[in-house]
Amino acid sequence: MNKIKEKIYTTFKMRGKTLSFFGQNQYADWKILLSILFAGFFISVIVCFFSFLNISEDVDIYSSGPVVLNKKINKGNLMKVINKMEDRQKNFEELKVNKPTVGDPGV
Repeated sequence: MNKIKEKIYTTFKMRGKTLSFFGQNQYADWKILLSILFAGFFISVIVCFFSFLNISEDVDIYSSGPVVLNKKINKGNLMKVINKMEDRQKNFEELKVNKPTVGDPGV
């Protein structure tokens, strides 16, 4: 009877080998993932200092020359858009004054 219990115990006993993504063990996986996380955090802090706090005046990441647009506005389309906006404003004001009546759906 003891041999049967021992066989069942050894069959269902966890042998220390666990599922591992990188092939070693779960503790090594967590160390790798946390190292990657801290390295990414450190890199993002450095980028923040260089871009937002502008520590280095010599390095200009977002530099570009002046942009000149030589496009003319189509007045016909502009007037259509303005008229639509005015119509919407009139309809909205009208709805404020004359609120629509909605019937009770449970009746």
